[in-house]
Amino acid sequence: SVDCEYIVRILKLDVYSRRLRGELPVFSKFWQVEKLGKQQDHWLKDYAEFCGASIADLELEYPEADENSVLTIDNDFWLIIHSGNEDELQVLFEKAQKIAKNEGITPKYVVVGQCMRPDYLPAEVKYCSIFPVSSLLKQADKVFSGAGFNLVTQMKSMRYKHICMPFHRALDDQHLRLDLISSF
Repeated sequence: SVDCEYIVRILKLDVYSRRLRGELPVFSKFWQVEKLGKQQDHWLKDYAEFCGASIADLELEYPEADENSVLTIDNDFWLIIHSGNEDELQVLFEKAQKIAKNEGITPKYVVVGQCMRPDYLPAEVKYCSIFPVSSLLKQADKVFSGAGFNLVTQMKSMRYKHICMPFHRALDDQHLRLDLISSF
């Protein structure tokens, strides 16, 4: 027999359930890394009871950049960061531009993505693909991202400067995550 533990985060439980083939294993422990929606929270409690397992909170730690990989950027910049596709990155960049226009300011932009530098970015925008980004998150005046688990978790103590937009994902319910963090 194999001892299995489950790291629990927000899922579109109905979609996830339809993808399963066969029964879930009996888990010895459940590690919850974020607040869940009501449906998934009830499922978790019921399944943990069925397994005779406990549920514990788990705080994830994200790496700090080592001194050789730190990007040097002057202060006073807005960070747009996204590991998704170029179209979603453009939506985030346009959101940042719209907010800047409404506030009557012209911030410096730093864009971190996983694709080649997009053609739509003006030449003065700094673009890079780096990891980890923790130093940039702390240094930026505003941070724009999707509502994915990792960035939302990393920005927990800096919500005041985090603007996130939910994107459609097959299993990750970013809309629910944004609703839950907005209700704090």
